[in-house]
Amino acid sequence: PPITAMNQVTSPPETTTPAEPLDEAALLVKARALFADKEQERGTPEVPKQAGFLALARAGKDVWNVWRNTYLEPIPDFSGVDFTEDAAIDFSGFAFTGGKNKQGEEISCVNFIGCIFGDGANFEGAQFGNSARLDSAQFGRGAMFGGAQFGNMAMFADAQFGYGAGFDGAQFGNFAGFDGAQFGSLASFTAWDVSSIQNFWKLKVGGESVQQRANYAEAQGLRSDAFHSISFRGAQFAGDVSFQGRIFLSSTNFDPTLVELVFESPGVRRAIPPRQLTRFNGIPNFHGCTLHQNTSFDDAKFSAPPSAEAARAYRTLKLAFALQHAIREEQRFFILEMDAETGIATGHRKKLYQLYKKVSDYGFSLKRPLKYWLYCLSGFALIYGLFTGTYAWNGNISWERTAQWGQYALLNAIPLPGFDKTLEVLRGDLFSKSAIIQLLLTIFEILHKTVSLVAFFLIGLALRNLFKMKG
Repeated sequence: PPITAMNQVTSPPETTTPAEPLDEAALLVKARALFADKEQERGTPEVPKQAGFLALARAGKDVWNVWRNTYLEPIPDFSGVDFTEDAAIDFSGFAFTGGKNKQGEEISCVNFIGCIFGDGANFEGAQFGNSARLDSAQFGRGAMFGGAQFGNMAMFADAQFGYGAGFDGAQFGNFAGFDGAQFGSLASFTAWDVSSIQNFWKLKVGGESVQQRANYAEAQGLRSDAFHSISFRGAQFAGDVSFQGRIFLSSTNFDPTLVELVFESPGVRRAIPPRQLTRFNGIPNFHGCTLHQNTSFDDAKFSAPPSAEAARAYRTLKLAFALQHAIREEQRFFILEMDAETGIATGHRKKLYQLYKKVSDYGFSLKRPLKYWLYCLSGFALIYGLFTGTYAWNGNISWERTAQWGQYALLNAIPLPGFDKTLEVLRGDLFSKSAIIQLLLTIFEILHKTVSLVAFFLIGLALRNLFKMKG
């Protein structure tokens, strides 16, 4: 599908410097020379060992890409490598795409499972094919994947990222997975438009590689402003995270991690992995996003410190789900928005917000207003009992007067018309005709009915929200 221009948060630098033509023959000679007399350690250009892949990577982007275009079958294997001792390797602009099998399907492209990277790991503009594996990889601060291309099934399960991980403008195919990944503060997946991504590729890869990446994006349906199906099940965001401007074209999961099914054999026991919730400990920025109908935040935890920015972020998600008529999710983000508003409110406004939350959870709790209605009924009944001097637990019990007392308290707790005559009769039987007693009773009746009316209103509001009825 065509790429739709979006408002972008960060724009990559533009370049107008023409790329110098590469001497591919000379670069291929250089790549092959890396294996000369070192076959036992590095393997061959056709079948490199891990040390051979590392030697090619150290030789730089141009040597690597010429080697990759010549030898499509080897799957680069960097699994378990500690790159903190080899920080000179810069993977920006690398092409990891592999060849195709007999069925014409692209084979796995690269294995970075369990790798350890220091600060500033750079994969900007890199081209990954299908099934890129970065499971359990560890990245320091400022890992950069801006403008990178991933085919289907890019896997970052349980990967760890430090502060400022950047996937701005990165393109993902179907079934990208960040399940259980951990992100430091200021992780970013913001959208880029067509001109931004192409200018960035000019800077990072240059020459014909820009058109190659554009062709690959078109063939795979990749977009720098959109995600296909992507999963963040159980992901942990330690601080603010931005998805600004992204279009979610298919199912998107921020659900808990899936519990693996365990089949036990006699005498064999396997531990079931814990169910890990997705956590947003900072502000989730989805401004300008279009969410797919199958976007889920089931059981996700949001705990951003209260701020105007947090309130706006939750309001954005509330409105996004309102457009889908997903009322339950809309209500959830309304509560989060109100929590943020309460946290930054001051004076009497803050006290009213806090009371609203305590009494009814912003109109979404049925139990709380019902409980407070019962508390008020009991409290005012005791007050009325002080005026009558008659209690059911007194040694001198008058069951008739006790029943009248209970009836009087209950009728005042039901703010409905039609009971005035009955209340007038009960008041005459139960209480003194003293002016001061009658005045106090009138004051307490007004307070009781007012509190009961508010409680009934909140109960009705909770029922309306519970059954997802909209006015």
